[in-house]
Amino acid sequence: MLEIPVEVAANETIVRAVFHPHHLNGSKLKWQAFRPPAARRDVSVMRHDYLGTDDCRARARQMSAERKEYRGFACLKVEAVRAAGPDVIDSRDEFLGHADIMHVHPAPPNGEPPDAARFDGLRETCKRLAKAAAYRADPDADAEKWTGEPINPI
Repeated sequence: MLEIPVEVAANETIVRAVFHPHHLNGSKLKWQAFRPPAARRDVSVMRHDYLGTDDCRARARQMSAERKEYRGFACLKVEAVRAAGPDVIDSRDEFLGHADIMHVHPAPPNGEPPDAARFDGLRETCKRLAKAAAYRADPDADAEKWTGEPINPI
């Protein structure tokens, strides 16, 4: 059985599944790639150092849906996330190897106007995360295994 510590170390590599059109503008990550769902603080990531590229990829491909298409990964070191403001916590209740980027404030609820100061702060944090991340496009999403560039943060 896979042994993964609950503590998420600063030197760990995490990956966020990237979907089109939500997370990309051409081949550039949008800040929305790190925006939590409405009324929540958490952004789902995977602990790449423990799961490996092919397991992360298989899970990301399962998340593709009618209105979102898997395109690759945003790769970060945990220390870069923490330097931008949020924390990264283990969330193995989803699955072993899952973690969450935890923003200070939640995203605005659907249909409600955002508090300007909080939303601006959240957007700026998400922009810092997008800038710190390395986007690794999956060149062949139909292939059995990952065929792209190595999953290494900037």
